[in-house]
Amino acid sequence: MLEQMTHWFGRTVALLQPPPILESSPVRYEFIVQGMTCKNCVNAINTALLRADGAATVNIDLSQQRVIVESDRQRQVLVDVLLDEGYVAE
Repeated sequence: MLEQMTHWFGRTVALLQPPPILESSPVRYEFIVQGMTCKNCVNAINTALLRADGAATVNIDLSQQRVIVESDRQRQVLVDVLLDEGYVAE
């Protein structure tokens, strides 16, 4: 990552650029959430997941107790968020 060479006090100095920042791509996770029975549950789960990752995409199917999350966070972090809200996710 050598950008250019320049002379400084009679010496050649290499100017280096910092490495590029690697952005992670969101990962799609699917959970079956036990105990999710009403719109209040949906709202609580949605709010908790977005609090953990404001850039996440959350889709919830109440009839199938299914939560689909696209997030940069690790799966276990999201499972722990659901557990903190009182829901067991598989």
